[in-house]
Amino acid sequence: MFCSTFVSRSIAAAVLSTTFAFGASSFAQDAISPSDPRNDYLAAVKELRDKLGTEAVLRNEAARAELATTLVPLIRRTASAAENLARSSSGGSTERQTRAFQQIHLTFNPMLVALGDSATIQSLDAKIAGTDATEAKVARGIRIIGGFLAGPGEEEQLKVIEDLSAFLKDVGKDDELGDVIGAIVLGKPVASPKVSAALKKSLADAAPGRQTAAALKREESRAAQNSLVGKPITLAGVTVDGKELSTEQWKGKVILVDFWATWCGPCKAELPRIKQLYKEYHDQGLEILGISNDYTAQALSNFQAADPELAWPSLFDADSAAKRKWHPLTQQYGITGIPVMYLIDRKGILRSVTARGELNELIPKLIAEK
Repeated sequence: MFCSTFVSRSIAAAVLSTTFAFGASSFAQDAISPSDPRNDYLAAVKELRDKLGTEAVLRNEAARAELATTLVPLIRRTASAAENLARSSSGGSTERQTRAFQQIHLTFNPMLVALGDSATIQSLDAKIAGTDATEAKVARGIRIIGGFLAGPGEEEQLKVIEDLSAFLKDVGKDDELGDVIGAIVLGKPVASPKVSAALKKSLADAAPGRQTAAALKREESRAAQNSLVGKPITLAGVTVDGKELSTEQWKGKVILVDFWATWCGPCKAELPRIKQLYKEYHDQGLEILGISNDYTAQALSNFQAADPELAWPSLFDADSAAKRKWHPLTQQYGITGIPVMYLIDRKGILRSVTARGELNELIPKLIAEK
């Protein structure tokens, strides 16, 4: 289980995942000085997310051609800001900085490959043909990820899966970089269920390492959660102050369910946006229910008491917390990374299990439904 900067298939999943390399929790601090390198990175990430939206658009050849002029320099700027942040956060550790740079390259360069950026492609091909084995391995992985991103249809992506299988066979089952690349490809948009099944089989046959195995588990969890969409759902438990609460009590309301914890930096980073939505839509029928995965009631109570704007309840389970386990509801729905947000409509139907990336669009839509 982990605290994820973003776990959806949106562009934010790609660009914000790089923060794992140098401490995602630092992004949740309230005050950032004007000279802090996080400012440039977060500004570039926001602009890239706004311009691209989702990586799925990269599978459309016409869209790629239209967006390339704008996106290529923006991706380069975002990668450069990420590298500056990695340098400032490495604590002087060359190894840590090198690993961070690898992750940055594996995040951004595949997008440049998908967009057909000739300079990036030529550089990667030169490294693949070069004598540095590590550089060649990274470059080959980037080409595979980029090819999968750009695959417009089933046939093209299935061909890339063959390339991935050959790559994983060449590097060996215990190769850490191969493990990372397999996990990254698994998180990319797929052209069809057939592609998804073939990719999972390919990775499973390659005796996946820790990261790929975790990614396969997340995919399994995501599929199970997606199967709940469109069906009635009820979440019930006890709040941190001992009151029983069920979403049944809010029938006729739109309910945002936030699986979170006070120790989770990305969870706290979402709170300003959630508070704003609550202010804007609560009087129109929006309710929010937190599912706390904190390990002590005091941590949650103190956090809520310190911020009067956190006006909604959070369920807390003392037994699970005492065992340092997440809330039973979080475990029940197979959630392995937080924050995760669900949206329930006025009829008690679960409408989204990936609402975190769609709050600004979905909440007004559901509020308008009667």
